[in-house]
Amino acid sequence: MLTPRAISIRNALSGQVNGALTSPWVVVGTSRDATEDDNGKTLVFSGAYTVTIPPGMSTGFGFAAKPPASANASIARATGVTLNGATSTVTRALAGNILFAVAQDAADSYSVTGS
Repeated sequence: MLTPRAISIRNALSGQVNGALTSPWVVVGTSRDATEDDNGKTLVFSGAYTVTIPPGMSTGFGFAAKPPASANASIARATGVTLNGATSTVTRALAGNILFAVAQDAADSYSVTGS
C-alpha cells in the first residue's frame, strides 16, 4: 500500500489528481505562488523563476517541475510551510534533474526530490 507521500509523488510525476489525468503542462514564465490548479501537473520553467508554496494546500498536493535549460528552478515556502524539513528555498538545475517532484508529506510540509 502506498503512503500519502508516495501517492503525491506518483501523481505529480504522472499528471494525475485523484487517479484522473490532468492537463499535464503549465509554463512558469514568472515567479508566482503555487495554486490548486498546479496539483498533479508538470510545471515547465521558462527561466530562473520561483514558485512559492503557500499554506493550506489540499491533501496530497504535489507537482513535477522541469528546470529551464540555462538557469535554475526554485521552490520557496511561505510562512508556516516547510520544504525538506527546513525553511529554506530549494533550487534545482536541469543538469542534475530532468524532472523533480514536489510532494506533500503532511499539512504544510513538502519534500522536494532531486539535488
